Amino acid sequence: MMNVVSQIKPNQTEKKEARNTSKLSTSGATCSFSGKPADYYIGLSKNTKGESINIVGSVSSEMVEMAINRLMGKGFGDIKWPVILNLKKELVYHTYDAHNKGLSAIFGWKECLPKD
Repeated sequence: MMNVVSQIKPNQTEKKEARNTSKLSTSGATCSFSGKPADYYIGLSKNTKGESINIVGSVSSEMVEMAINRLMGKGFGDIKWPVILNLKKELVYHTYDAHNKGLSAIFGWKECLPKD
C-alpha cells in the first residue's frame, strides 16, 4: 500500500520525518498554477508502485502536463518520478510506467484516464 509521507516543495531536498497526511483536506484544493479547483495531487515517488509518495501540490486537469514537466528532474535520491494521484490520494499515473513503455512521461498520463 502506498504511503503519502509528506508535502514538499519541488526544490526542497531535506528529508522529512514521515507523517500522517490523511487529514489533508480534499475540499477546496486549488491548482498550484491556475488557482482553479484542483482535480489531482502531484508528487514525487521512487520508480516502483507502492512506495512512499511526497505530495508537492495540487493541479487542475488542464495543468497536469505542465506540472509533470516542472517536476521532471526535481527529485532527490531515488525519489524523482512524478506521479499523479486523485483527490482521495490514490495513484492514478506513475511516469516511470510511461518511461518503461517508451512513451512520453508528460503526455502518457492521458492514456490512464477512463474513456468517456
